[in-house]
Amino acid sequence: MSAQMKPASGFPQKKLFAHWNFLSGSGGITGKGPGWTKENQIHIQFKKNGSYYFFENGKPKTCDKFLLIEKNSLLTGQKVNMIDYRNGSDQSFRISGDTLFLQDEMQDGFSYIFLKK
Repeated sequence: MSAQMKPASGFPQKKLFAHWNFLSGSGGITGKGPGWTKENQIHIQFKKNGSYYFFENGKPKTCDKFLLIEKNSLLTGQKVNMIDYRNGSDQSFRISGDTLFLQDEMQDGFSYIFLKK
């Protein structure tokens, strides 16, 4: 881990461990978001053991491992809570009530909103 990264702990990290239903998305090169609809029945799950699952139409499509870290955002330069996926790009996250906001940490990345299942 670099000097700008450290393991994250406590709130809101503990609230991340749940099932989340996709509500909406935006961004990307076209600005139209990831192209998912409610009919796709997209949901994600983060487990305390560091496992991440992406489901479409009730079936697992992707599985990965992750770490929760605090890191300077590539987009804002400010320290944020981050999900560091083993086989994917980092995402910053924020939780407000039962709503999860995810942001791809890259130029022209997507923003996503999920509701706790």
